[in-house]
Amino acid sequence: MISEEDLSIYAAALARSGFFGPDSWYMNSAANVAYAARARDAGKLTLPVLFLHGAYDYLRDDRLQPRRTDAS
Repeated sequence: MISEEDLSIYAAALARSGFFGPDSWYMNSAANVAYAARARDAGKLTLPVLFLHGAYDYLRDDRLQPRRTDAS
């Protein structure tokens, strides 16, 4: 899905800064919704972006994550 070069860039950035920033979105749902309600232009983004916030995002809800069945 991504090139080896892009993967190394992303991995290096996360190694430097960790997941604190990216994970913050998932930790503040009520605050994010309130902030989005006040967004300029009703939240319409004018630059190309990709962000998917799904109701069944298993990164957001650990109850949806696949469970290991082996004892290891």
